[in-house]
Amino acid sequence: TACIDAYFRGGDFANVIVKLTGDLTMSFPTGIVRIFSGNPSPAVISFRLLNANRIAQFLPNSQLLYSDPSQSDCDVKDFWLNMPNLTAQLQKQAKQNPNASYFNISLLKYQVSTLDCPAVPLKVAARWKCESSYTEVTMDYEYDTKTAATALRNLHALVPLEGVVSDV
Repeated sequence: TACIDAYFRGGDFANVIVKLTGDLTMSFPTGIVRIFSGNPSPAVISFRLLNANRIAQFLPNSQLLYSDPSQSDCDVKDFWLNMPNLTAQLQKQAKQNPNASYFNISLLKYQVSTLDCPAVPLKVAARWKCESSYTEVTMDYEYDTKTAATALRNLHALVPLEGVVSDV
């Protein structure tokens, strides 16, 4: 599974910088703990990311994930798991939650930054106007139904505040 967050910086859609961050998580069924634990040399799990040149930053889970930084093709990035450490992590989760039907392991965090991201289904632009007696926040948004595979849910707008708030 992948979870993607988008951060917008800018006061209008023409100048918005979009930063997409994601967390690549792999789910393992409960039974795999017994299989990995009973095998001193389980087969190594590996995966390949295509279009890797579009990703600005990778932050692999250094305890669990290896990659070869000398790969010659910048469009492809190969990863493989440290199976003893993965087994230990799964055993730890199994002890903490023995009734779970599966365990989620975060493998890789990544970031994509772009000045123009047409694939973002919801573009947001915010402006602040600060006066001595009030502060005004305006949020404009554009929803693009062509890029949204499903309806957007659980949307949150966070506005950091300092000082006393008297009227919202």
